[in-house]
Amino acid sequence: MSFSIIAKYEQKTFNHLLYLNFSKQIESWVMNNYKVDHNLKLLSPDVQHYKQQSYLYISEGRVHAGLTFNFNHAEELQLEKMGFEIPSESRSNCCEMINFFIIENPQRNPIKIGRSVRLLSNEKLLETNLSAIYATCLPRIFGYYSRFGWKQVGEMSLKNDRTLYLIQYSRQ
Repeated sequence: MSFSIIAKYEQKTFNHLLYLNFSKQIESWVMNNYKVDHNLKLLSPDVQHYKQQSYLYISEGRVHAGLTFNFNHAEELQLEKMGFEIPSESRSNCCEMINFFIIENPQRNPIKIGRSVRLLSNEKLLETNLSAIYATCLPRIFGYYSRFGWKQVGEMSLKNDRTLYLIQYSRQ
């Protein structure tokens, strides 16, 4: 299976899954900077200028993962709000993956999901004629990203002695 773009009517489902995956991380940047509705259990980027496309990975009728790209590189990127900088020569030729999650369940296959992320990333870069996708991740999960072609290009210290990586994926 592969990732499928979600329809507008599915956005609420996506935001609910995003909430379920990030709400466990109370101290996370996402939980502190996204619009959170604890009653409805919804989470969404709190930025109107994002030109976003969200995707769900569905296999055997079950959602296993989701991700969102922001294609508006003319405005401030989420990773720039975090404090990272994109090299000026790359700024107009990139997009960012603003969130990615894998749902905890016994049937999930992180390797297949990672390969599908790589295929979708290549497809989006070719479709938009961009050369790179930027994202952020914690050091403990960078090994997963690197297995599928992502490279670490920056690092930042956060509160509570935590570190966050800036990572980049280029067409392959």
